[in-house]
Amino acid sequence: MKNNKLIQHIFIISLVISVIFPLVNIYFIFPSFKDLLINNAEDEALRIGNHMSGMLLKKNRELTHANVTSTLSLDKYQLLLHDFQLMKLKIFSPSGEILYSTNPDEIGDINVYSYFHEHVARGKTYTKVVKKDSESLEGQKVVVDVVETYVPIIKGNKFYGAFEIYYDLSSRNRELNDFIVISSIVTLILIFGYLVTLIYVILRSDKRNSEILLEHLPRRLSSPFYSILLIIISLFVTETIVMLVISALPSLSVITRAVFDSTLLVVLVSPLLYYFMLRPLLVHITELVRAKQRISHMSLYDDLTNLPNRTLFGDRLQQAVLHAERYKRKLAVLFLDLDNFKRLNDIFEHRGGDLILREIADRLSSNLRSSDAMARMNKEEVSSMVARLGGDEFSILLTEVQTKQDVIQAAGRVKNILSEPVMINDQEVFITSSIGIATYPGDGQDADSLLTNAHSATYYLKNHGRNNFQFYEDSMNETAFHLLILENDLHKALNNEEFILYYQPRMDILTGNIASLEALIRMIKPDRGIIPPMEFIPLAEESGLIVPIGEWIMRNACQMRKSWQYSGLIDTSISVNISGYQFQRQDFISTIARILEETGLDPSLLELEITETVMMQDGRESLTILHQLKDMGVCLAMDDFGTGYSSFSYLKSFPLDTIKIDRSFIRDVTTNKDTAAIVEAIVAMALRLDLRIVAEGVETGEQLTFLKDQGCHEIQGFFITPPLPADAIYPFIMETSNRAHVIS
Repeated sequence: MKNNKLIQHIFIISLVISVIFPLVNIYFIFPSFKDLLINNAEDEALRIGNHMSGMLLKKNRELTHANVTSTLSLDKYQLLLHDFQLMKLKIFSPSGEILYSTNPDEIGDINVYSYFHEHVARGKTYTKVVKKDSESLEGQKVVVDVVETYVPIIKGNKFYGAFEIYYDLSSRNRELNDFIVISSIVTLILIFGYLVTLIYVILRSDKRNSEILLEHLPRRLSSPFYSILLIIISLFVTETIVMLVISALPSLSVITRAVFDSTLLVVLVSPLLYYFMLRPLLVHITELVRAKQRISHMSLYDDLTNLPNRTLFGDRLQQAVLHAERYKRKLAVLFLDLDNFKRLNDIFEHRGGDLILREIADRLSSNLRSSDAMARMNKEEVSSMVARLGGDEFSILLTEVQTKQDVIQAAGRVKNILSEPVMINDQEVFITSSIGIATYPGDGQDADSLLTNAHSATYYLKNHGRNNFQFYEDSMNETAFHLLILENDLHKALNNEEFILYYQPRMDILTGNIASLEALIRMIKPDRGIIPPMEFIPLAEESGLIVPIGEWIMRNACQMRKSWQYSGLIDTSISVNISGYQFQRQDFISTIARILEETGLDPSLLELEITETVMMQDGRESLTILHQLKDMGVCLAMDDFGTGYSSFSYLKSFPLDTIKIDRSFIRDVTTNKDTAAIVEAIVAMALRLDLRIVAEGVETGEQLTFLKDQGCHEIQGFFITPPLPADAIYPFIMETSNRAHVIS
């Protein structure tokens, strides 16, 4: 009975161990295992240091290279490394001089690093875990994971020097992994042998029972609970084996038997517990924790930049407002929108756009001063933070604000941070931004109003110059609302064909005849009448609608020119302005070719006007595109010449037919000597390059006379006529032709 009770007690203990063992491993052993290895390495280093300190200071009052060498021979040194499984050992004097080292070349070098004099020299142990391919405390690259420990040599409160001890952490991890693999293989062999034996014994029973077992056994093996059943059976079988061993040793006491039984049971069952219960449970718990962390992180942080998202920013902003209200403080919200990001995203595709966003996020979060950087929370105060609100929009919360000048300085730092180019495919890309600013309490009393008003200031700035910062004003909400209505009107106009083309003639100065017609878009709204392009083109470019609008202009201009050709009424070319967004799209060439094919227009009758700034943004790529257009037979004109780079060397290499002198020069050409000199130089240069010259914005006869004297070929402007609808073009051309002799 006593033996039976003992067996029952031990069996119960075994079952308890099968439950407690995985829980202990999950919650205590595994989380601290890595730290335990490091702590053990540090403790061993202390023991070695104490042992060697006694050996070195036993006969010497001071540590020098001579007495260290005499005390610690090479054989002793090598034996020390081998016995304690050390990777490297150095001995330093109090001044930091290396007296002894595994590498003889290092002897005599001085350790000048601050940790030696600030920590080790003051009797403190200093330990660092150095990862593979990173640098040690002395700046040396290591090829394995190591634990580097400095142990001070102290005797009688006097600092005699220090030991530097390297432990190879990678080799210890490898030994542990090898042990786990071997134990796993042995466990699998034992379990497999046990199952084979068990099945063999069962199948050797009577035929009826064997048929029943054969029918149900596969389903049990496929059951997810079979592993748990196997553990319980294994515990019982292991307990039986242990009791047989104990029975063979009757001289053992009851306590000794119980200790032996428990110890052997744990040793035998641990691999089974690990591979059939602990390991799956640990993996499952880890996956659940990671999934929960990922979901929590995704709900509060931007997946691309890892910055706080709109939700977290709004929450922290509201907390900051409450804190500022309680303590009568000020704060500011900066709403940052990247200029022309959609165009860059189209050019470099989403991969390049993502790279730009990550680079901007890294700059904002790392280069701003700490009080303007990432979110940092305590019990009461909300620190400044940077967030990505979506797309190319970022927001910065400034809580350390005293005056308006503080905000201006912060906005200036943001501009400077973004001024450096971003490298994409070995190409420099310059990024600018529009920054709207709203301050508490003047521009809003809650998070929503502050963020909305900062956004309104950004929206206002993007339509009034960009690449700057703008404080919020009350009138901006009305402007933002107007722009929102206008953007909706643009979408409707595209869908409802509410655009119309006007044409502005270009006159040949010598003959007085109309040489070309420039297609200019207008938007027609029933409640507002005709809306000029200057009111909606900037918004179309910002929203990306300029691409379908530009294609509509191109197609309708080509169709109109083709209809005039059929009627035989007009024999002039048609010119169309090309936006930078269109020019840098990958499908730009194919779009032009498709429209020409669909409309049947002769390419030589189409002239594309591209601004100097657009051409010069990427000179090499622009040159390739321009040559492709010339190969199609299209005429090319550089628009607004003089307002951008004005590079004569590029003019020589670009396959241009025409340059158009910007109206800003023509306006003052008869009243300003400097402007007149510039125009003279432009005309002379263009004539030498055999380019046709068009002067924009001509409004007076004096301007016409000046341009004619310089050799300019064509003029365009209100002196001839403002833009005209299509049905007024033919009568105007006929009228101009009749009075051509007067102008000439």
